[in-house]
Amino acid sequence: MWLSRIKFRLIVFILSFILIFSIYFNFNFTCLSFIPYGISNQNYVTLGANQSFCVKTKNTITKFITNNKGARIIANHNYINIKIFGDSQALGLEVNSYKDYFLNDQFKNNSYEIYAAPNNGPYEVINRINELSFNSDENIIINFNTSVDFYRLKEWYPQNFISLKEKHINSVHKYPFLSDIFILYNLFFKKNFTTQRNNTVEMQNIFFQEELENFNFNLKDYLNKLHLILKKKNIRATLIFSTPYWLYSDDGNFFKILNTDVLEKYNDLNQIIYELTDNNQYHNIKFAKTIDPLVIQRDGFTNDNRHIKNFLLKNINYF
Repeated sequence: MWLSRIKFRLIVFILSFILIFSIYFNFNFTCLSFIPYGISNQNYVTLGANQSFCVKTKNTITKFITNNKGARIIANHNYINIKIFGDSQALGLEVNSYKDYFLNDQFKNNSYEIYAAPNNGPYEVINRINELSFNSDENIIINFNTSVDFYRLKEWYPQNFISLKEKHINSVHKYPFLSDIFILYNLFFKKNFTTQRNNTVEMQNIFFQEELENFNFNLKDYLNKLHLILKKKNIRATLIFSTPYWLYSDDGNFFKILNTDVLEKYNDLNQIIYELTDNNQYHNIKFAKTIDPLVIQRDGFTNDNRHIKNFLLKNINYF
């Protein structure tokens, strides 16, 4: 009992400290230091609806505008929106203009309506597609983040990494210090909640130890389900497999493909993808992948070193 009282008092003290500290400092900044996002009741990850805000990181200020469904809008004059789905890689963490978005060379005459958020996995994308309305035979774009999405095809629970629910997002926009309180609450009361992320070397090891047969089986199962939801909605999709950040090792001022074992297995993975996509069963899905740069300068990664900047992913090869 006395341990419970101590724990309760400690939580109250920490929350009070965060509240006072954050009220004093957060309201002195125009931009946020993070992107508010949360889990919806339909089990997909989303940004807040009808928001206009900026996020400031070490060297970058990125402006975000969302529509009434929580999609980020990157406008190109009066051109029609093309709908994009995915996780934080598709969101464009450093992008302020349609000219800098990785799809601009492929879809020059479009604005981008981006239904993407951190920790949003492939099946969360299907949940999101199921909630939306589309024009008949509309073509949507799905970015499959090869860095992490293969691991999200089985037993993926975004709530283990996300402190907010969708209903909390607007409150966090008004009072940013609430984000720290939600994180602290989840760390104390959700046993599976964590803010830890694997680094590049750990991700290379995880990939190298994974059986490619598992990727093959899980991807095929996902493609079957994606095909069915596209058929139900009477739409088409371009599915783009984007370059994994962990393919590159830190080499001073550059990131290079140095781990030959990982590269060899990654090439085997690409062959599996190619063989699966060469299948008339998925007639409403067009497959593509970004062309992997050989060398990436340090400023070609975002500040967290977990996302390749969009300008390096513009070269896309269709299967």
